[in-house]
Amino acid sequence: MAQKLSREGTVAYEQLLELQKLNKSELYKLAKEFAPNLAITPVTKTFYIGFNENAENVLNFDGRYFGYFYCSLSLMRTGNSNNSYKSSVARVYDGNSVVSELTRMVHGDDILSWGNVNNHFLGFGTAMILSRFDNQINQHSFHVQFIGYKLGDSEPNPELPENPSEAIIYVETSGNDSTAVIGDATKPFLTIQAGLDASVSYFKRTVNIGIGRFAAPTLVGENTHFRGASNPILNDEVNPTQLIGGTVIIGTMRFTVSDISVKDLGVDVGPTTAGYMDAFVFAAPWNGSEYTVKSSNLSLINCTTLINESDAPHHGVLFEYCSGVYVDNVKTVNGMFGFALKSTDIEAKSLSARNHSNSGIIVKSDGYNPVTKNIFVDGFNYTGVIPSNREICILNFSGTLENVFISNVEPTITSYTKSGNPTNVIITDTSNQPLEAIE
Repeated sequence: MAQKLSREGTVAYEQLLELQKLNKSELYKLAKEFAPNLAITPVTKTFYIGFNENAENVLNFDGRYFGYFYCSLSLMRTGNSNNSYKSSVARVYDGNSVVSELTRMVHGDDILSWGNVNNHFLGFGTAMILSRFDNQINQHSFHVQFIGYKLGDSEPNPELPENPSEAIIYVETSGNDSTAVIGDATKPFLTIQAGLDASVSYFKRTVNIGIGRFAAPTLVGENTHFRGASNPILNDEVNPTQLIGGTVIIGTMRFTVSDISVKDLGVDVGPTTAGYMDAFVFAAPWNGSEYTVKSSNLSLINCTTLINESDAPHHGVLFEYCSGVYVDNVKTVNGMFGFALKSTDIEAKSLSARNHSNSGIIVKSDGYNPVTKNIFVDGFNYTGVIPSNREICILNFSGTLENVFISNVEPTITSYTKSGNPTNVIITDTSNQPLEAIE
């Protein structure tokens, strides 16, 4: 009988990493719901009672565990043809309660036979017992693979548990970074970055930003979600110089990680003479020469961007080397490009662009993002100066560009530019009539 902790390099260890990365939030919350005041540690272990002839075997775990238990009972019979049978039962206990039970019978007439039965469950466990129903000799074993959490002692700090699940951050113009408290709306932060810095140990961060103007954060971790109080408006519809009302972020909102969402706010880049500055940038990690793993699970909803000049060499919204993107009700104003879609699997609707010197929407593959495909846009409107590459530009600069579907384009847009032989491009207006492709 043994308890083995899975180490680096084993399949179980890799399963643990996946649990921590993908499923920690749901399982963690469930564990804390049943054990709110206990410290819990993620772990994967193998509990095993090896093949033996004992009438009963007991293996007590080294504590109480909560998570997924995968159980397997094996039984071998070396019999004689006398219509006898052998049977074993394997149970997992939580304290004195049976939480899982497996039984197996092997008939004596089979002479030499094996039996195996499996199950799995989500719950608690403290021990396992393997026993047989009769006094005749038979070989049996019981194997349990566990992945989940081990329950420990009381939390060392009830106000900030180890590996806490979600940080709720409040940011207001009246806030104070020195006295702010995570989760307390009456004690908000003054800056977004201070709130993010204070919540680095959390699995997930939701940043609630009030009315006013706030500096853009410079370092954002994955699984971070920004919620503004409301989407701002332009101070002048003809010659806007700033966004007013609502939640306004000053600078560039740049993200190079996965699981990011932004909703109900605007980005005002401000003067752009100091260098390259976009409004929203969603990209992958950069190693100095190329992008590495694609960023994924990104969303941008009910937002507005403003760049000071229409010919400034910047993007309102840039998605580069990403996958799994959702965009809804977003407006870009000024700058060379409105929406630059250089990724895969993008779903967008209700896009609006104004006063862009190159294009309102550019769908592009290039050296930074060699494969762009599966782009779906439902609803696009453009106003202002006519861009040099027209309102919509489809450009396969190098690599692969395929499956671009843009529908419900406002009828004032009658054509688009296409270059580099992209494949399967369909662009239609609100009457479902195709736009003319200019090559």
